[in-house]
Amino acid sequence: MIHSLAKHIIVEFYSCNRTIISDLEIIKKQAEEALSFEGVSIESSYFRSVEAGVTGTVLTPEIRISICTWPTHGYAAVDIFTSSATIDPWLSYDFLKGSLQAVHDSATELRRGQIRTGSGGMPQKPLL
Repeated sequence: MIHSLAKHIIVEFYSCNRTIISDLEIIKKQAEEALSFEGVSIESSYFRSVEAGVTGTVLTPEIRISICTWPTHGYAAVDIFTSSATIDPWLSYDFLKGSLQAVHDSATELRRGQIRTGSGGMPQKPLL
């Protein structure tokens, strides 16, 4: 049997609200709030303004969100990664799509660390 150790959602949000995605404090607040659905405690949060827009990451032991924005293009690139079997990263995705006011998007879920378990498989217990 094959199990995954983690889920990684790679997201592209298009036609976002340019005012929202150019504001460092708003982006930081939205990224942190996107994890509130998961009931986790934020360990660290780092955001900064860059020439193109805003970039930053929110980290918890169970899930992390990274975001980079390009306000002149109305575009935001987001990674949502979790190694927890009990967290649904799509809740964070839904929240961010709404809060950034994205008109359309593209999202791909990768199952990271595909391992074979059972007879002849690796001994560690899979998380997902």
